[in-house]
Amino acid sequence: MEKGERTSAKVFGTILRKIMHISPLFCIESILLALLKAGERLSWILFPALLLEEMTTAHRVDQIILWGGLCIGVPAIFAMVNAFLSNALENLARYVEDELEASIDQVNMQTRYADFDSPEIHAIFQEIKDGQNMVGSVTGVIRNHILAITQHGFTLVLYVPLVFQLVMTDGALKGIEGAAAWICRNTPLFLVFIIILCGVTVALRYQLQQKAFHLVESFSGVEREYQYYVGIRSDYENGADIRLNCLGEMLGRRMEKYNQEERRMHLSQSAFQGRADFLLCVFKAIQTMAIYGFVLGKALWGAIGISGFYLYTSVLSQALTAMTEILRQCGEIKNAGKYYKGYLQLWERQTETGNRELEQAPILACGDIVFEDVSFRYPGTQQWILKKINLTIWAGEKLAIVGRNGAGKTTLVKVLMGLYPVESGHIYIDGRDVNTLNSQERFDAFSTVFQDYRLLAASLQDNVTAFEKDPDTERVLRALKDAGFEVKGEEELYRPVSRHLSDEGILFSGGEEQKIAIARALYKDAPYYIMDEPSAALDPIAEKEINERMLRATEGHTLLIISHRLSTCTRVDRVVVLDEGEILEEGSHQALLKRGGLYSQMWEAQARHYR
Repeated sequence: MEKGERTSAKVFGTILRKIMHISPLFCIESILLALLKAGERLSWILFPALLLEEMTTAHRVDQIILWGGLCIGVPAIFAMVNAFLSNALENLARYVEDELEASIDQVNMQTRYADFDSPEIHAIFQEIKDGQNMVGSVTGVIRNHILAITQHGFTLVLYVPLVFQLVMTDGALKGIEGAAAWICRNTPLFLVFIIILCGVTVALRYQLQQKAFHLVESFSGVEREYQYYVGIRSDYENGADIRLNCLGEMLGRRMEKYNQEERRMHLSQSAFQGRADFLLCVFKAIQTMAIYGFVLGKALWGAIGISGFYLYTSVLSQALTAMTEILRQCGEIKNAGKYYKGYLQLWERQTETGNRELEQAPILACGDIVFEDVSFRYPGTQQWILKKINLTIWAGEKLAIVGRNGAGKTTLVKVLMGLYPVESGHIYIDGRDVNTLNSQERFDAFSTVFQDYRLLAASLQDNVTAFEKDPDTERVLRALKDAGFEVKGEEELYRPVSRHLSDEGILFSGGEEQKIAIARALYKDAPYYIMDEPSAALDPIAEKEINERMLRATEGHTLLIISHRLSTCTRVDRVVVLDEGEILEEGSHQALLKRGGLYSQMWEAQARHYR
């Protein structure tokens, strides 16, 4: 077995075990449906053959009526049962698909942020998404391909007794001379010939299938780009930028480029498919002629009757089709396995992540934070973002972290919170090494507002409480007030913060959205607060009010503020200046001004515009 086939077998073997765990009934019904469909196919040819036998030999009216009724009734019963099972299987498939997606979402939540942010993880998710676009959903692949293989396998098994009967008719042709008669009385050799012909057809089909697949696959990059630009055009929040910056023409050109590429791909695919269909039709015609000629010879020499001619041509044709379809579906599964191997990689990563989790008592009190020789660089890079950081943040201290763009400010706090691992050195929170802490408990210790905060298409209250099951409305109102957000009434808490899902949603300004994000951090009320540019979207008066409120609201908590607006630094206990990943200066606002270093230069650069 080739490496690709082994990979596909492993991928779908693992997925089937996962599905069996999710819904054993789905697997049982799938097998039962495959068996019943094979039985339905057999009933289509067996009962008409028996009816023909009766009509051409005994002519018994009661038997003719019986077989005629069975010709109609049995396939009808099979069809009704199969329709019911197919509908039930469709509903189960939706459930299984939802559960598989939920398992991927769970991986998202359990995967370390540093891993999730890596190009490798993004490539895995994109591969799965491409697979859904190229070959369909996982359950769709199972129903359309694996179920088809099972069905055709059952068909071959059910036809074995009939093929054996055909072999037994060879004895009736003994003594008849001639090459044609010799062929007709050597059914096993003829079957080998048909199987070889089938193998040649399948091999040809597989090669054509692979070429067609690669042709469509080469278009996936263009499709991805198209979906990206469609998303930009359809998001109303981008409407102003598109119009004011005249981006509509650029987007139109990109869309036209996609349409041209799509037309080119479809023309190439149509031309290629036409040639492929012609070749396959030629081989199919040869197979059909061979089968009909062989069975007709048996009928002409008296080995079988009219009913036998109908029965065995149907059996051999359908058996040949079943073998062809099994091999074709295996090729389809091999192609699908290239995409869905991402499921295995994500589930394996989930197991690895789970094994790294350690149990530890939660951080309930505000203690000192100590950095000892902490260095960090992003995975896959050689450049150190943080270099030998030594810093102690005292319990309850209000600390500002400033510096030029790219100095490592945001990276420093992300390493502190556990979003990125400590590459070198140690970090201690309240005397405990962060590497011994459970990641969720570590996250629970911090209330945060980042530059790239996100508000969700949910109610104002849900955005503040992060969908807490039993929110405290009084605390929500207090957090919003402390963040400087004006609430006219309690009923406003239940209105959506976006129009993505509801026309009744409220559209807030950037400053108001930032206040909601700050209220979310205040509501969480963790021992440690981290504010990354918390007032970037606020006017100077609102900024002053927010800073004063935050200092009051975080009394008894440690507060770390990252800001390019140095006016914030006048109200904190200490300022730390980062430059190229190192601590360049630290001290109070006044002390750093007197020192005349980088902080003083930055302060003067900003203050100059206000004089």
